[in-house]
Amino acid sequence: MDNNIQQQWAKVIAKVWSDPKFKEKLLKNPNQVLKEEGINISQGQSIVIHENDTQKFHFVIPKKPEGQFSEENLMKMAGGATAQTSCGATGWAGGAK
Repeated sequence: MDNNIQQQWAKVIAKVWSDPKFKEKLLKNPNQVLKEEGINISQGQSIVIHENDTQKFHFVIPKKPEGQFSEENLMKMAGGATAQTSCGATGWAGGAK
């Protein structure tokens, strides 16, 4: 996720946390709401948003990179993607206890 989208997503999360009606709207129609908030969704793409709570956490399996990579390189790539999306995008840094 590029830096600009991360900043826009952070603003969306802040709005979700402060406005229950906005949150409901985002969960019902994420493509439209994200577009309204300045996050460009390409034609034909659809967005699914899930909410973590104290009992349920969602982990996303990223799309596998194209090409041939050693298991070590795949581990490095997966670790970088996980740290960015798990902590940055979902705000899970440190998670539940």
